[in-house]
Amino acid sequence: MKRLTAVFLLAIAAWAAPKMVALKVMPPAASIAFAGATQQFVAVASYDDGTELDVTDAAQWRVSDPTVAKFTDSARLAALRDGKVVVTATLPADGGSGQSRVLIHGSQVPRPFSFARDIGGILTKRGCNQAACHGSVKGRGGFKLSANALYPREDHEWITRGGAFQVLTTEVKGERIPRVDLRNPEASLLLTKPTMTVPHGGGKRLEKDSEDFRIILAWIKSGAPYGEGAGSNEPVLTKLETFPALAAMPVAGRRHLLVQAGFSDGHTEDFTHQVLYSMSNGDVASVSPAGIVTGKALGETAVLIRAAGMVEEGKKK
Repeated sequence: MKRLTAVFLLAIAAWAAPKMVALKVMPPAASIAFAGATQQFVAVASYDDGTELDVTDAAQWRVSDPTVAKFTDSARLAALRDGKVVVTATLPADGGSGQSRVLIHGSQVPRPFSFARDIGGILTKRGCNQAACHGSVKGRGGFKLSANALYPREDHEWITRGGAFQVLTTEVKGERIPRVDLRNPEASLLLTKPTMTVPHGGGKRLEKDSEDFRIILAWIKSGAPYGEGAGSNEPVLTKLETFPALAAMPVAGRRHLLVQAGFSDGHTEDFTHQVLYSMSNGDVASVSPAGIVTGKALGETAVLIRAAGMVEEGKKK
C-alpha cells in the first residue's frame, strides 16, 4: 500500500509585500456529476520574488451563471442544474484573477448507492477503520473492520450480521452481534456508539445532526443493502492526487489541500471532503477535517490522506 503526503517546510521569516505576478485556480478544469456533488477550489498567488501564497480565503469567488451553480463555503461549488460555468477568483487589491472551467451534468440524478463508497467512505473518513481502532487485526470490542475499507464485502457482513475476526480461519465463532437494528434503526450500534449515545471506547466520532449520520441512518432504514459491488460496472478508485504535493509556508500560515480521485472508468471527482487527514508531526502543523493545514512551528511534516479502498504515499523532500 502507498500513502499520499503533502510536505510543508515552515519558515519564520516575516514576509514582505512582493508584487503578485499570477493567480492560479486549482483545478483548472473540473466536472461535477450526480445530485449533491460539489467541487472544492484553491487559489494560489505567485509573486515576483518566487514565493507562492494560498489566498483561497482572501479571494473573491464568482461563478459565471448563478442559475447553474453556486458557492457554498470556502470556495466550494455546488451544482444547481446541468450546464457549463466559469469559476473566477480575484484579488482586487492586487489586480489579479484566475479561472477554472466547470462542466455539470446529471445534477438531478441521484448517485447509485454503493456500500463500499458511501458507508465505507464514512467509516474511513471518521477514522473508525484505522489500525488503532476497529481496523486492527482483531478489531476492537468484538467489532472488526478492514483497514481503510479495503474489503467492503467483509465489512458489510461484520456490520449487518456481526462476528469477530478469527486468526487463521474464516469461520465465525462466538456470539454474532449485528451493528444495525433494522426494526429500530436509530438504536443501531453503528450510530449509538460513534455518537456516544452509549459508551464507546473510541470516543465521539459522529454528530447526530451531521450529513454522515443521516446517510448511515437512511441506509439502515432501507434495509442495509450492499448495493453495487462484484459483478457490477461500479467504477473503482484507482488513484488520489493532492495539490499541493509539496509546499512552503510561514509559521502560523494556512494552506488548503485539494484532493482529486481518479477512477477505473477514467473520470475524476473532488475527494477533498471525503478523506481522512492526519499529520506526521503534529508539533509542526495541524490539519483540519476539511484539509486546511495550519503551521505551528518551524520544521517539516507530511499529511497522510486516507480514502476508502486506498492509501497512497508521495515522496518527501
